[in-house]
Amino acid sequence: MEGAILITWRSLIPGREELAWQVMGNAWEYFKRLNAEGRITSFRLWGGVTGSLGAMALIEGDMEDLFKVHIEDETLKFLGAAESVVTDFSVKMYAGGSEEFLFKSYELSMDSLGALGLTGQPALTAGERPSLQALSANAQKPDGQQP
Repeated sequence: MEGAILITWRSLIPGREELAWQVMGNAWEYFKRLNAEGRITSFRLWGGVTGSLGAMALIEGDMEDLFKVHIEDETLKFLGAAESVVTDFSVKMYAGGSEEFLFKSYELSMDSLGALGLTGQPALTAGERPSLQALSANAQKPDGQQP
């Protein structure tokens, strides 16, 4: 299963600018090395150009590999150091990368809620549940028109 780690932050903490460049520079080199080694599939940096001028890093790869990377000592050191040099530092992990994953997640959530009686309706049986293909076919087209 594909996954992504999204790291976001807003601004450098005043007085720690030089240290921030060192911490972040070391992190970029670390993630570029993981990419070159094939342990992650991509590492990209993005800077805000509207609203908050914060930034983000997106690290993609196999979910199992991302979990391993996330708990390695070098990653944990970076996360701790980064939190001390930038504001609003956040790390989130996401799974999916496909429309099928989102539909399957929704389907499982609805089954769970129905089984608990929280949707006001009983859980759908497999025969009653729309297929992923049917849900996908009924999804709105990018231009806003219905299929």
